[in-house]
Amino acid sequence: MKVIFLDVDGVLNSTEDMMEYLKRTGKKSAGLYDEVEPRALKLFKEIVDKTGAEIVVSSSWRYGWTHKHLELGGELIIKLKEELEKVGLKILDTTPILHGVHRGDEIRDWLERHPEVESFIILDDDSDMCEFTNTNLVKTTNSRGLREEHVIKAIDILNKK
Repeated sequence: MKVIFLDVDGVLNSTEDMMEYLKRTGKKSAGLYDEVEPRALKLFKEIVDKTGAEIVVSSSWRYGWTHKHLELGGELIIKLKEELEKVGLKILDTTPILHGVHRGDEIRDWLERHPEVESFIILDDDSDMCEFTNTNLVKTTNSRGLREEHVIKAIDILNKK
């Protein structure tokens, strides 16, 4: 199994996207910017389509996820689920919420419970990925989000034998 550990803010949306959103809507402020941008979603779908990878949400958007009753989850995970479903994508799981540790520790915990994973990437704009930072992290930026160069790198890592 191939897995994408997905962050949302700084990957599927960005500061640049927020500025475009404000222009487009005429709003003065976005408050909590909770949009999943079509531009980034299209690029993300390309990664999934070309690799067959499963999606595991590692973003703070995962708070409120419940495996049996997703409809009871928090607003952000429900919004992400709905946006992904619009383009034919589905969330497999989320990483555990372990307080006082790095995101990389939560990813390691998930991987230890899933030995069937043959390859994975972490799509994130942060660098707190422990031992995975130099091997599996496809690092975006909060200002620009997911871009074509990240897609190429992600596909390469996931499809390497």
